[in-house]
Amino acid sequence: MKTSRVNLEIVLKEINFILDTISPLSETVFENDPLIQRATVLSLIIIGEETGKVNKAIKEKYFNLPWETMSGMRNKMVHNYDGIDTAIVWKTMNDDIPVLKKEIENILFNEDELLDK
Repeated sequence: MKTSRVNLEIVLKEINFILDTISPLSETVFENDPLIQRATVLSLIIIGEETGKVNKAIKEKYFNLPWETMSGMRNKMVHNYDGIDTAIVWKTMNDDIPVLKKEIENILFNEDELLDK
């Protein structure tokens, strides 16, 4: 079984992929390239999946993070067979992911004991 440390390291890897690879692109490029959209959605799905596996102690201590929202977004993306609103994906990528990165890095740096449960 993976620890919360491993889960959050995977989250950070996906965040860095989005910020390093996708975020520098223009919204026009993003909106017109299905491959870039799919790569971003996959990263967001992985983030939602892995944050859902983080232990309860971390979630309670960092209650300000939108744990349920991340899992919920993952579920909507996985089960939305009619399509995904790319405007929401773009907004999430630009507004929420940079903030999430700082929070995840903070947890990974400060919570050795809680992360290894």
